[in-house]
Amino acid sequence: MAIKLSINIGVLALPLRYKEDKKELYNYDNEGNKTSSLNSLNHGSSNSFEAGVIKETTLANGIKQYYEYNAYGEIAAILNERGEGIRYEYDKNGNVTRETDANGNITQKSYNAANLLVEEISPSGIKKAYAYDALGRRVETTLYDNVNNGEYVETKVYNVLGQIQEEIDTLGRSIKYTYDEVGRVIVTDKYGRKTYNEYDKYGRKIKESTITKTMLYEYNEKDQMIANSDSNGYRKTYIYNEKGQMIQSQDNRGKSTIHELDSLGNILSTTDERGLKIARSYNSENQLLSRLMFMEMLPRMMSMKLVKSLA
Repeated sequence: MAIKLSINIGVLALPLRYKEDKKELYNYDNEGNKTSSLNSLNHGSSNSFEAGVIKETTLANGIKQYYEYNAYGEIAAILNERGEGIRYEYDKNGNVTRETDANGNITQKSYNAANLLVEEISPSGIKKAYAYDALGRRVETTLYDNVNNGEYVETKVYNVLGQIQEEIDTLGRSIKYTYDEVGRVIVTDKYGRKTYNEYDKYGRKIKESTITKTMLYEYNEKDQMIANSDSNGYRKTYIYNEKGQMIQSQDNRGKSTIHELDSLGNILSTTDERGLKIARSYNSENQLLSRLMFMEMLPRMMSMKLVKSLA
């Protein structure tokens, strides 16, 4: 498949051609379930449903997967044609407590009274434990490595307003956050490197500074960001349609990205600065039917201006 566009080089008009590089095609049933997909190599998969519940999948290599359910409608097993696969067990609240793969390897999970995951044990015996605060926020993740006899902890600390104050990884490195009186992040301290944010009276971020670079942001009366620039001289501008959807961005080096949208706001095509074009189509329910990728087929040394797209 080829898409022809028109360009101007002085007074000479030349065809701009794109070759189809990748594609993804989709089909759905009347209930909106995805029944098939197909890629550029004509490899695809298909699904069959009963009463809206998936029962069978045929993969691109022809292998079939079958889905079994328990009395509560939860997936009990995903099996191949030989009856091998993954089996699931649940607690009374519908949480997966046990996964057994085709080789008999078992992953175990346990939960607290609030149905939050508190422990996970892999088939090799490596254990992860999760701790929560009174509001159900995960504050600590501990990895117990029985193989290397190690214990690794990740921590999150919240302030009295419920904002993340600090994150500490397994190496002890921290990211700290400072907020203003209305809850906006004004300082981020990541491993000792600080980033400072400034906002205008409307709450829009207008400046972001680090020790090496400063970013500035500009907005229009609709609160849409129309430009950003940095202290190294880079600048990028944004154009929106009447519905407030971004349709084009362009930097001061001449590189641009163009979006074409339909009346419902679905992105029909995107052409980026490399000449890569992604075209999409949708059905009447706004479900994605196809995603085609095209690459510009023109010499890089030619300077061109895109003036019109032809179907």
